[in-house]
Amino acid sequence: MVLAASILLRLTGLVLALWYVRRLATWRMGFMAGLLALMATRQTLTLARGIEAHGWVRLGMADWTELPGLLVSVLAVAALLALARLVVRERRDAQTLAEQSRALSQSQKLEVVGRIAGGIAHDFNNLLTVILFNLESLSQQVGADPAAQEMVADIRLAAERGRQLTRRLLTLARRDALQPRPVDLSRVVQQMAPLMRRAVPSRIELHLSRAGERWVVHADPVQVEQVLLNLVINAADAISETGRIDVVVAEGERDGARHVTLSVRDDGCGMSPEVQARAFDAFFSTKPVGTGTGLGLSTCRQIVAALGGTIEVESAPGRGSTFTVWLPATEAEVEEAAAEDDEPLPRGSETVLVAEDESGVRELMVRTLGALGYRVLAAVDGVAALQQVEAHGGEIDLVVTDVVMPRLGGQALVEALEARRPGLPVLVISGYPEGSIDVLEWVPEGAFLPKPFSGAELAHRVRQALDRAGTASEAPRSGA
Repeated sequence: MVLAASILLRLTGLVLALWYVRRLATWRMGFMAGLLALMATRQTLTLARGIEAHGWVRLGMADWTELPGLLVSVLAVAALLALARLVVRERRDAQTLAEQSRALSQSQKLEVVGRIAGGIAHDFNNLLTVILFNLESLSQQVGADPAAQEMVADIRLAAERGRQLTRRLLTLARRDALQPRPVDLSRVVQQMAPLMRRAVPSRIELHLSRAGERWVVHADPVQVEQVLLNLVINAADAISETGRIDVVVAEGERDGARHVTLSVRDDGCGMSPEVQARAFDAFFSTKPVGTGTGLGLSTCRQIVAALGGTIEVESAPGRGSTFTVWLPATEAEVEEAAAEDDEPLPRGSETVLVAEDESGVRELMVRTLGALGYRVLAAVDGVAALQQVEAHGGEIDLVVTDVVMPRLGGQALVEALEARRPGLPVLVISGYPEGSIDVLEWVPEGAFLPKPFSGAELAHRVRQALDRAGTASEAPRSGA
């Protein structure tokens, strides 16, 4: 009986020791708790043997001395457990603080990237403006030569794609205002096909749903493109070797309302339920450190929610994943791109002041407006523009100004003109789009022309600004 109890108690002490070693925060604390548990077991056995041999009344002094030791061992184990809880809590707090610090660092990096992207887009729009201006002149010079006109058309198409690229960069920089309108998701998928194929490694097949039916939603096209590209890149990252990605646009019904669904399906590694539960959390990523921001899916969810939709994921380890975006359908018609016409450009004889620090853009604007009959004054920045206003007084009928210029920018120039020449019409041009934080509050309504723009667009907007201000002259409004 005593032997069985001894074995049982010693085994119990060993189990407790191993449990403490695993449970406690550090191996040292676990080792100490294990030793104390073994000591408590030995002391318990000593008392048990004494009681069995002599009874409680006739226990010897040596037996009774084990009782304080047993109490001390038990209290020490309890103290170690309490200390371990404190250590574990501190470690969790430290881990949470480290995660928050990493998230803040990542946010700061993204803010810097956004600022750089905005600056690049602004400068790129200036270059595209020069390209579009010269394309018009080149198109007139090559005449009816089919081969030359085809090359001009290719360059113009590339410039238009560059315009869309700068919009994406400005979206990254959070400087691009939303422009929701009816959008055909099927057409967006087809238009994004070249970019998606470049984003997906050649070892992965990319299959797109065929265009045919119109699946129209009310959204900002650039945001839809951003969601689509993020989902495709995420699918490609889930495929380690060869694989396949399917992008499908279809119609569905949810809560009694018609919806359009955009599904991106891959046959990659898949996700566990635990990963799925956090897949849309900001800064959560299963990719190695330095290879992912953890913001792709989080951004998708934010955009989709802003559009009144939802995004879902179905996945299992080893069986791939399917992300499905549900957006409310609309019956509105998609606006078709306006076809170019051969009508003569509007002309005039008023005096126009052009304030632009980019010499290439400034010279092209001066040349274009001068060819249309306007008297054109040029200024390299806001200070030079005010000097021109002082020199020419009331002769100036319109001021065309850039936003970002050295010494004195567009906003300060417009405010100074309002103080000196109240009512003088202005036309604001910028590499940042209308509605951006840089120009939203102070630009007069209808007086904004985003870069890049062509000579024809400039001619029409200048004429509109002058006519709206009531400064139109008796000069012919069109001609050769």
